Amino acid sequence: MAKKRKSPSSPRVHPDLKGFSIDVDALGEIRMNRSLEEIGQFLKEHMPAEPSSSEEPPVPRTEEEE
Repeated sequence: MAKKRKSPSSPRVHPDLKGFSIDVDALGEIRMNRSLEEIGQFLKEHMPAEPSSSEEPPVPRTEEEE
């Protein structure tokens, strides 16, 4: 017996991004219904900051490198 296919459902998204749509047209151009500034602001507010290079632990050297 064939497996029952699930009906397509919309993905779970953050309420601030509700209705966000992004597509790539036939020429390879990206089309969005929100500006890059809006998306950047959302990411600044909701994503943790990356550690700066001074906070990263040093990479241990192998005997061959010394």
